[in-house]
Amino acid sequence: MDSIQLAFSHERWFKLDTLFNSRTFSVQVYPKENPNFLLYHHAASNMIGVYDLHSGKLISTIKFRKEGENGVGTGVRAIHFVSFDSIYLFSPLAQQLYLADSSGTLKNRYDLLNKKYYALLGTTYPAFIRNNRIHFCAYPSPEQKPSSSDFSLLWLNLTTSEVGYSVNLSKEYDRGFWGKHNYLRPHHLFNEVKKVFIANFPNDHFIYLMHRNGSFQKYFAGAKRIGYLNPVSEAYTDDDAKAFALEAKQGFYSALFYDRWRNLYYRIAHNPTEDSSESRSDFGQISIILLDENLKKVGESYLPKDTYVIGASFITPEGLFLFNERKYDKNDDYLIYDIYKIQKRE
Repeated sequence: MDSIQLAFSHERWFKLDTLFNSRTFSVQVYPKENPNFLLYHHAASNMIGVYDLHSGKLISTIKFRKEGENGVGTGVRAIHFVSFDSIYLFSPLAQQLYLADSSGTLKNRYDLLNKKYYALLGTTYPAFIRNNRIHFCAYPSPEQKPSSSDFSLLWLNLTTSEVGYSVNLSKEYDRGFWGKHNYLRPHHLFNEVKKVFIANFPNDHFIYLMHRNGSFQKYFAGAKRIGYLNPVSEAYTDDDAKAFALEAKQGFYSALFYDRWRNLYYRIAHNPTEDSSESRSDFGQISIILLDENLKKVGESYLPKDTYVIGASFITPEGLFLFNERKYDKNDDYLIYDIYKIQKRE
């Protein structure tokens, strides 16, 4: 039975520079434990806006060159911010990773391109660094039918540049072909506070906690409105229209976030809808599944339809910040966030 829920509390406005718009794939807060800054990656401008979390003012910008000795090209779409001296930038199409500092000086570059697996990075695809390796959510080549023998995590050794893979896809992928899009891309989470890894797949009602011996224990984290999930077909198919229609009709899961201040997990569910527009990755009404520290489901809250961009969301001691696209459309001089807090369900 649900015992808690998310409830709207208040707004926070962040002033946009004239060079920026709201489109992003990566936002982070910094420092992690006691955040004072919002780091908003403006992909089109090759810049990071550094905002004061409390006042909403733009404090500074971090600019990256597209050409020259410190050039990172035009394809960077996501970042992993470690510190002002260590910022990873990722170009998904080229599968190139760059390491730079806040002056824009390029310190290293890495090639992740291979024929087997493709790395993912962004707000809903968080990277993490352990034992001198940076780990990415990943998916197998969409030109073949994957199975549970394929991997869903790609790692890069930051010293040797060696690339490797781990964490198998769930057994749900053995039931057929799930298309090339939302159902193929996992959204794993490494909980840096508890030092645990949780596997999270878009076509699976369960999430999986990894134990130290490498085994997994599964926990139900399903949405009330998402029923039994069927693959697109038994065999591989190029029918994208069919895949998008099925994803919309059935629903799917995406990001998993950890709230270190309330010791809760938030799993994002994209509930069934008839809208299968290929331009939208957030089909239908979004709900947030609330899980306690033991990964027990303790609530599910439904958000207003077609309102929030999950890829621009973040969490602070103040609550869950959700970027309101509708409000931005009415006033594009600001990034307008709705702040949600946890309350007991009556």
